[in-house]
Amino acid sequence: MFNYPLPDGVTGEVYNSLLEEALGEVMEDSDPDLVLYQAGRDVHHQDSLGELNLDLNEIYRRDRQVMEKTDAPVVVMGGGGYGPKAAEAAVNTAGAAVGTQVYEEESGHEPSEANLEKIDTWYDMALTGP
Repeated sequence: MFNYPLPDGVTGEVYNSLLEEALGEVMEDSDPDLVLYQAGRDVHHQDSLGELNLDLNEIYRRDRQVMEKTDAPVVVMGGGGYGPKAAEAAVNTAGAAVGTQVYEEESGHEPSEANLEKIDTWYDMALTGP
């Protein structure tokens, strides 16, 4: 298990840059057979308990980085999320598994049917296998 404490207020740009570097080191050093990923949503800037400053787009980028940096299966576990965008961030985490961002920060748009279908297909595969 790896933990990289960050100071309060870290922005998505800094966060994702540090994450990219850390993931490279971790994956190279460990060559995992399985990745357990705690995908907390309390990093969102509107979260009532979190202290970081990411938006939905940056959280999606974080999730994609984790998925793309390994050839091993990734088990995604939800975590924290106490603000108005927690549900959207959770859906985006599922979308990251199939390369589809469903919700964008301040887009004001509902997700497309095509994006929701991709997420449904992914969930079905996750529950029943390919």
